[in-house]
Amino acid sequence: MYLPSFDALMHVLGPESPDAYSELVTLLGQIEDGFALAPDGTLLLVVSDHGMSPVSPERTTYVNVAWPELEQHLRRGADGKPLAPGGSCRDLFLHVLPGHVDEVVSGVSERLAEVADVVETRTLLEEGAFGEEVSGAFLARLAEVVVLPRPGEAAWWLEPGRFEQTFFGQHGGRSADEVEIPLLALVV
Repeated sequence: MYLPSFDALMHVLGPESPDAYSELVTLLGQIEDGFALAPDGTLLLVVSDHGMSPVSPERTTYVNVAWPELEQHLRRGADGKPLAPGGSCRDLFLHVLPGHVDEVVSGVSERLAEVADVVETRTLLEEGAFGEEVSGAFLARLAEVVVLPRPGEAAWWLEPGRFEQTFFGQHGGRSADEVEIPLLALVV
């Protein structure tokens, strides 16, 4: 079963929020109460689908504000606008025009030098970051460049009313808080 309330609170309030912690305690208490319904010897596995990193809307770096000319290097949708960025403020994926990848990696890296690492997604593919087997459907949708903010940092695209970073907790990056997934195994 999926219990979304803890994740939702961490996004809105941050992973270090007392209210998020209280929700976790409540959920663990409900799970403990459920033990009474399980036969002896039942194995219960409690796992998260990902970790979470604290971020700040006020400290978010917007790539298109840091480099307004970035738009001219991006692929466009049917509406003529740059294709929507993918991912989150912890793993911003940019759909780059053919022949512009090196310039985008270099240009964004220069402007976000203190905030994020900028890499070609094919590098992450080669490193196995998306798993051992990657489907053709995934590859067809995968953007060419990814911006990976350092711990505590956030990078996103600003388009008021469409794209803004409002969270205090997010995931998708490479920090230990995001990639280490807790597992609790209990036998009733």
